[in-house]
Amino acid sequence: MADDTDFPSVLFLTHQWPAALPHSSVAGGSSSSPASSSLPLSSPPRPPHNTAPTAPRRPTSPSSLPPRTAPQKRRHKTTARQQPPAPTSPRPPPSTSTSPRFWPGKRAADAITLTLKQGWHYKEPGYGKLKKEQKDELFERFRENASWQPFLEPEIRKLFNSSMSSRIRNTFCEARKKNVRPNWLQVDIWECLCAHWQTDEYKRIQEVGKANRASEKGGSLHTGGRKTIIDHAQDMAEALNRTVYLDEVFEQTHIKKSGDWVDDRSRMTHE
Repeated sequence: MADDTDFPSVLFLTHQWPAALPHSSVAGGSSSSPASSSLPLSSPPRPPHNTAPTAPRRPTSPSSLPPRTAPQKRRHKTTARQQPPAPTSPRPPPSTSTSPRFWPGKRAADAITLTLKQGWHYKEPGYGKLKKEQKDELFERFRENASWQPFLEPEIRKLFNSSMSSRIRNTFCEARKKNVRPNWLQVDIWECLCAHWQTDEYKRIQEVGKANRASEKGGSLHTGGRKTIIDHAQDMAEALNRTVYLDEVFEQTHIKKSGDWVDDRSRMTHE
């Protein structure tokens, strides 16, 4: 007689069982009822020979199931986003008779003035009298007060020389006429300038300049012909295939074929 542990595993088989089983067949006990003698209680009926027995399945509990994981998002292949090119400072506009030498002109003028007040420690009467090392010192001081693209370095240096020369000349001329020392100028340098202005050589140059200005009050000489300065600037830009600047146009229209200036006023204006 089978014990109680033999039947629960068989209840999950797929073959057919009788419609009603006696209580003793499930509980595993014997019975004296006549109906019970017709059923074999020693073992369950065998399945047909052509049906392969399957392994019994046990009920699964939630704890025995593998943990449910969140569905992973599909990663799409992404390409590196192209960054827009870094903004660059625009080049100065084409120079005409009304365009400033530097661009923006106001910022450059302020930087020139600040450089002059901070870095002029020389006893020379003008920018043209300075040595190359002294001019380099002023330009490095100007670099601290302004910034520009590296490819503009030659043009910036050329414009700096002309602008600084004009600024120093005008500043010293105004100080000489007013006979007042600028507050940023050292006393010993001011005394050297006053001594230079009293020399015969300076007085001679001053008289020559006065005569030239008196004879050229009606207008300035140039070699531009009937074309305007703007037309000359446009023609030079097309011929050189680049932007031209004010000092280049001025040289083109005020220098003779021999290489000399048309007059002293043009030379002094350019300096």
